[in-house]
Order: sequence, then C-alpha cells, then structure tokens
Amino acid sequence: DQEMAHVWDRLCEEAVKPRPDARTMFEHSATLAYYWYNFMPLSRGSAACGLLSLHALLLAIDVQITAPMPYGLQVDWEAIFLPTPGDFIRVLDGWIGSSLQQLEPNPLHSLPNVSETFSTLRSILEILNYEESLQ
Repeated sequence: DQEMAHVWDRLCEEAVKPRPDARTMFEHSATLAYYWYNFMPLSRGSAACGLLSLHALLLAIDVQITAPMPYGLQVDWEAIFLPTPGDFIRVLDGWIGSSLQQLEPNPLHSLPNVSETFSTLRSILEILNYEESLQ
C-alpha cells in the first residue's frame, strides 16, 4: 500500500508539470500497474483494471500506446512472476517503450479557465441561466 501511494504521488507530481515526460509517466504508470497486479488477488480485482489504468494514465497526459499487445504477452502474469517493478518495466519496454506517441493537444486545454472567467458567484449564476434567443 505504501509503495502504491509513493508511486502515485510521484506520478501526480510529473503529471502536473507543464510538459510531463512521457517516459517518466510510462515508468510510473507501469510501476503502479505492477503493484496492482501483485495486490490484485488480495482485492479481488481484475487484470483488465491494471492494463486499463496503464493506458488511462498515459492518455491523461496526451500520450498513447500505438503498438498492439504482442501475441502471448499476459501483462498480469509478467508482473506477478517478476521480482521488481524495474524488471516489469523492462519487459513492457519492448512493447510500449518504442510505441509511445504524443497526441494532438486536447482542444479543452485551449479553453479559458472557468474559475478565472467566471470569478464571482453572480457571473456563474448569470452564465448558468443564460438563454440564447431562438430568433
């Protein structure tokens, strides 16, 4: 539990940077997945949750895995049988490491900050009650 919390904190620190490093995010996400796979039997979780979280954490910083999973690779069993997160990252590196691709920036990032645009309760209520004429 402490290991997962520590990795989560490091992942969050990297994710909030203006330009998060895709490689660092991959390593932190893979480490988090490694611990998930090893704790999963205790929490009655599923392997799909671990793989989905790996993809989701990378997509959150606009990075995607472009290569399909290699035939015969069972990510959960790799994590369970490998002794350290570093070993797990090295196994995934053959698949994921070379296929990380930066996505086009999310169009939502170009929108103005809501809390800055509508800084008062009055302005929030006004915009929530705005009705455009149908004429």
